[in-house]
Amino acid sequence: MEYNKIIAVTGLPGLYELLSSKSDGAIVRSLDDKSTKFVSSRIHNFSHLESIEIYTVQDNVNLVDILKAMETSSELCTRNGPKMKL
Repeated sequence: MEYNKIIAVTGLPGLYELLSSKSDGAIVRSLDDKSTKFVSSRIHNFSHLESIEIYTVQDNVNLVDILKAMETSSELCTRNGPKMKL
């Protein structure tokens, strides 16, 4: 997944993929339901996932670094981990 195209939009739930930007807003696609819409920059603010940090006990950590670590960890778990029966 390309994290540099993922944004959070104030006032809207979930995360969005930035398709195109203009001076008065952006065209985004919801990662949840894949709907596409224009979002006005007069009403909403945009935060790129790469600029969001999580505060920890020691240092601030970029959210992208945490998501990449989780992705790597889940790949290792599915390859080497035990199979669970439901």
